[in-house]
Amino acid sequence: MNIYHSIVGKMIRSIVRNIIADIPVIYWPIARIFRSSNIVTKQTDLVIEGFPRSGNTFSCRAFRHAQIGEYNIASHLHSTVQVKMACKWNIPCLVLIREPEEAIISYVLYEGDCDIGRLYKIYIKFYSEIENLQNKFVTVAFSDVINNFNIVIDRLNKKYNMDYTSFDHSEENVAECFSGMEKSMKERGTYHELRVSRPLEKRDKLKKKIKLSIEKNVNCELKKTASNIYKRYLDHVIRDN
Repeated sequence: MNIYHSIVGKMIRSIVRNIIADIPVIYWPIARIFRSSNIVTKQTDLVIEGFPRSGNTFSCRAFRHAQIGEYNIASHLHSTVQVKMACKWNIPCLVLIREPEEAIISYVLYEGDCDIGRLYKIYIKFYSEIENLQNKFVTVAFSDVINNFNIVIDRLNKKYNMDYTSFDHSEENVAECFSGMEKSMKERGTYHELRVSRPLEKRDKLKKKIKLSIEKNVNCELKKTASNIYKRYLDHVIRDN
């Protein structure tokens, strides 16, 4: 019964969050109570947003690791309102994007049982709503987040005429960022081996199982729509480079 309630509760929270996430008059007062440090304001220095499991946490860690001073970063609300307000107020903004199937598999591994079809709809909704604003923010492919974050900061500087310090994407610095992420999870009580971005045989087996579930249960049109959005965003990344 406890497991059932946990799954149902998670689904209800996800549905409610995604219904109100793009209604500022409702979402912002709630976000200010529970996630006040993450919400964008006119005093925000940088907004980093994207679908969950697209490199949001690593991006924040890597950016802060490279800088000398303290910066006010709005992130991890996974709401298009954050991006829209950043564009309206001309605040530097990174929108991260990962191949949809990879992002959703990673999300299921992180959160546990989920409605995978609904995750595809949330992915499509998020990126569709801000696609017409791409000229006002920096689109970042997941591969650049994990392999070339120095390039991400370079593009950010070029777009907004800033002088942020570039990130030295060395093994040592990357390891330090991941170590900080693990420490933070342990402090919050959310640490689990499946949530850590390190090679793990158990996780690889679960990925194959989730992938098979997607192939069998997710509507082909839904997958095609998400894939096409992803490809259009990648085209924009190529044009920006």
